[in-house]
Amino acid sequence: MSQDPLVLTLQTEQRVEQTPIDVQRPAPSVEQQQVADEVFSREQSQVVAAILGVQTGLAIVGHLVQETFPPTNEVEVRCTKKDGPPEE
Repeated sequence: MSQDPLVLTLQTEQRVEQTPIDVQRPAPSVEQQQVADEVFSREQSQVVAAILGVQTGLAIVGHLVQETFPPTNEVEVRCTKKDGPPEE
């Protein structure tokens, strides 16, 4: 008995309604402009704070890794069957 995978294709159809390109939208009111300006300026300040937080966190993690795993100056000596064990 063969264990061939069962392949099914699903087809869904959705109707897309497009608005005509030449539709004129009304200009936003002064209140709508103020709300939009407030929302977008608030988002920018939050993004800047998030970027600074990530940068600070990565710097702290980098220092923590350096302190936990200090670099060693030891050279790894590999021995092969032809050379035998390394001489000390």
